[in-house]
Amino acid sequence: MLHIVYFTASELLHKFNVDKSYGIAFGPNVGNLHFLCVRDITLNWCSTVKYLGVHFVSGKQLSIDFDVVKRKFFSACNCALSNSHCTNELIQLQLQESYCLPILTCAFPGLRVNVSQIRELNVCWNNV
Repeated sequence: MLHIVYFTASELLHKFNVDKSYGIAFGPNVGNLHFLCVRDITLNWCSTVKYLGVHFVSGKQLSIDFDVVKRKFFSACNCALSNSHCTNELIQLQLQESYCLPILTCAFPGLRVNVSQIRELNVCWNNV
């Protein structure tokens, strides 16, 4: 399958960058993986991958790593609060809702999350 992708990309004058390509596996046979080759170059396997700002973790089930999202959220909150320390609290809250909450809820409607993950993100928002 990878050879077909590589040759199709070559015909379309696209370069398939093997150095930036990784394999990730989901499902019951994650521990029993064979190597992947493109033009006699072996691709590396990775345990996490970032796709559209969401970090997926390899395992038996598809899981999402929200630690990166929480770090970016708290960084944005600290930035907004440090630059608006002399303003009204309602304005500060509006800044948090406008700039920081979208970081926490990015791609959230398209993801399948469990109750504990929702609670974890809710704690982040309540801390603000």
